[in-house]
Formats: sequence, structure tokens, C-alpha cells
Amino acid sequence: MMPFPAGISYGFAVLFGLICGSFLNVCITRLPRHQSVVRPRSCCPDCRSLIRWYDNIPVLSYLLLRGRCRNCRRRISTHYPLVEILTACLFVAGLAEFGLSRDLFKAIIFGMLMIVLIFTDLRERVIPHSVTLLGGVVGLVLSLLIPVNDALFEWVFRQLGSCFQPRSLPSLERLP
Repeated sequence: MMPFPAGISYGFAVLFGLICGSFLNVCITRLPRHQSVVRPRSCCPDCRSLIRWYDNIPVLSYLLLRGRCRNCRRRISTHYPLVEILTACLFVAGLAEFGLSRDLFKAIIFGMLMIVLIFTDLRERVIPHSVTLLGGVVGLVLSLLIPVNDALFEWVFRQLGSCFQPRSLPSLERLP
């Protein structure tokens, strides 16, 4: 049961998803270059002018600027709003599936790591070790703290079991 009305909870999910998506864009751009994700401030990749705070509002700024830099008017890749929208969708889908729970937290963390890996690979043809190592450590810690839901794996193995009937194996008692 959610402590807030569903509309407010989903509104917060969209808002936090867009904000996290904006940060994921920073990770996608900077991690393959071994740059800090904190400093310096974001800038236009073409003219290198700093992006003002009001030009850095997820999706909205992209739409208001019509996908162009305010200073040099060069096109900004559609990958930026796409990552922000995809991350917001991840938050909403996770909330719909898990409600406000530990499983939601785990699903969102995994989803965000996958978004960074996929878009970095598509953009740079590189998968940053920092993301895979962080994902491995976080996944291990979360698997110890939050029980794993085996329903998907059980379903897959049931489906495979109905497709592949293994031959009967000799029992250990009959082996020499």
C-alpha cells in the first residue's frame, strides 16, 4: 500500500526518474573518458560554453531550445532526452510492479546501471569497468540484503523442462 495517492507517487517517480536520467547522461558522456561526474559543470560539446541551470532541466530545456545549444545553435543529440525519458519510464514501471519497496530500489539501481552500460556502448563502443565493477559490488550487496525473487527463473526452467526431456541418468548407486 502506498502512503501517497497513486497520482502523486507516480508524479514523484517521473520527476526523480528525469533527474536521475540527467545524471546518467553525465555518466554516459564522462565515464568513458575517465572524467569526473561531479566537476566541471556541463558544457556544450561543440562550443564548450557552460550550460546554464535553466537550460539543464531534463527534457523541458531540450524542447524549449528545440534540441540546440543556446550559444552556438548546434544540434544536441536526441540521446539526452531519450535517456531521461527512459529512466523516468523505468521509475514508473518499477513503482507499478513493486510499489514502494526494497525490490523497487533494487530494480531501479539495476535498470540505471543497464541504461549507462547500453548507451555508453552504443555511443562510444566502450563498456566502462567502473560501471560493471560498481554493478557487481552493488548487486552482490543487494542480493545479501534483499531476497531474490526466483519466480522468473522458475518459469523459465519449467518452460525449458517441457521442451527438453532429459534422458534418465543412472543413479549413483549403479555407478562402479
